[in-house]
Amino acid sequence: MISVIIPVYNAEQYLAHTIACLQAQTYTDFEVLLVNDGSTDHSLQICAEASGTDVRFQVLSQENQGVSAARNNGLAHSKGTYVTFLDADDSIPDNYLEMLYRTLTDSGCAMAVCDVVVIDNGTETTRFTLPTQRLTQQQAMNALLTRQGINSGPYAKLFRKELLDGIAFPALKAYEDILFVAEAMCRCAEVAVTDRTEYRYIQNTGSAMNSFAKMPSGDIVTASDKLMDFIEARTDLNPRCLYITASHLMQYALPLAQREGSEAKAFVTAARTVYARHSRSIRHCAAFPWKEKIVYLLFAHGWLYHDRKIRRV
Repeated sequence: MISVIIPVYNAEQYLAHTIACLQAQTYTDFEVLLVNDGSTDHSLQICAEASGTDVRFQVLSQENQGVSAARNNGLAHSKGTYVTFLDADDSIPDNYLEMLYRTLTDSGCAMAVCDVVVIDNGTETTRFTLPTQRLTQQQAMNALLTRQGINSGPYAKLFRKELLDGIAFPALKAYEDILFVAEAMCRCAEVAVTDRTEYRYIQNTGSAMNSFAKMPSGDIVTASDKLMDFIEARTDLNPRCLYITASHLMQYALPLAQREGSEAKAFVTAARTVYARHSRSIRHCAAFPWKEKIVYLLFAHGWLYHDRKIRRV
């Protein structure tokens, strides 16, 4: 049996569709744990209606604690041999569970992944995809950490539950997903891949990532620091893993360095500390163009290169 874990917070606009997608699956041996994370709209009512008409659906309720706590709650109550995660506002095709299940069991691996399609206003904007194959742990980690081929979310993946023993989503508001997936992936000798199904990630204007673009959570800095520690310890990984991780943090930090306000300054200060901690790795990383190395090292020491000028931040 597959346990499908769905954190639910104020998702009344999308939840019925997600439930319908699951009820249309060609693979039917599953349970769905709908974890209501203190919703204030009609989400709980929709969850209750689903569980009242389909015995495979179960509702768990908790005070609002965030997506990590909701996923951990669902994982603790799951009874399946296999586990996958969905977000309440996303969509999957009818063959989703079946193809992930076949890919996992036919390969003998403990983890399977499929395509992720990012959809914005009904249009596909990005696709994470790899041909059907078996990846070594090193290949899979490179694809995950360079954000090429394997999406960072826990969705679009099927895990043997025993693989996740002792692993939990960290109590962060951002990047908690890639930390969880990386830890699970480190326990796999190989990861099975299929391109015969997809997970449809619906980009919503009210999503957490859109909110972070305005004022990112400091958890992004914390998680980036942890990822850079991990990458530095894995000398077998592609140098681009460090470059991409550092670049993602800079995409948030650089605009904030030009803004006023205590929150912006606190984020920039924390990011500078991370770059200073990892400055040796940045200097020696072959994936960084030398001009970018200078920018990162200047930033780490409190300077900003912008519009061909260097100023203190």
